[in-house]
Amino acid sequence: MRRLLCALALLGAAFAQKPQLVGEFTVPDVARAVVLAPGGKHIVVATAPTKATLFDTVTKSKLRDLDSTESAAAAAFSPDGSLLGVAHESGAFQVWSV
Repeated sequence: MRRLLCALALLGAAFAQKPQLVGEFTVPDVARAVVLAPGGKHIVVATAPTKATLFDTVTKSKLRDLDSTESAAAAAFSPDGSLLGVAHESGAFQVWSV
């Protein structure tokens, strides 16, 4: 129930404002997941089970590819946006410096 209330609150906030496109990014494969860093300076786009790409949202440039030998299950930035954690289906965890 708590999750539902949070989701409804987020939806209400989202529809209260008109969405505005702030940037577009191109990746060579189907985008499977997107994670935006706090403050919005970086974005990670997962494009394959073992590949993700880190972009700078200000310059719209690709910073680096983040390759792994395992499928990612989840990803999150640190509160200051300087680190990116990637959890894998095997239980392994990687931390990348952004």
